[in-house]
Amino acid sequence: MGVGQVLGTSPARFPWRCGFGCRIGRLRHMNNTNDLRQLAAVDVRDSLQRWEPRAQATKVEVSKVEADSRSTIDLALSLRIGSGAAVTTKQRI
Repeated sequence: MGVGQVLGTSPARFPWRCGFGCRIGRLRHMNNTNDLRQLAAVDVRDSLQRWEPRAQATKVEVSKVEADSRSTIDLALSLRIGSGAAVTTKQRI
């Protein structure tokens, strides 16, 4: 499995593997508070640990962004896969 597949799939999407995925999608349309951002970081770490244990999240940063009168969050994720170098990716949610 890939990191993108884990983080981009909502749980219960696949009937044959109900728990697979990340619950971060359930945070959409919720009040963008510090607690919500902390919950997003925990969801990302837990999902990767469970479904893609080869990818170790070395750093998960979630920050609030105000853009176009909408409140979104930016997810910055640093991963180390196996014994390789750390890779950082960013995604706006």
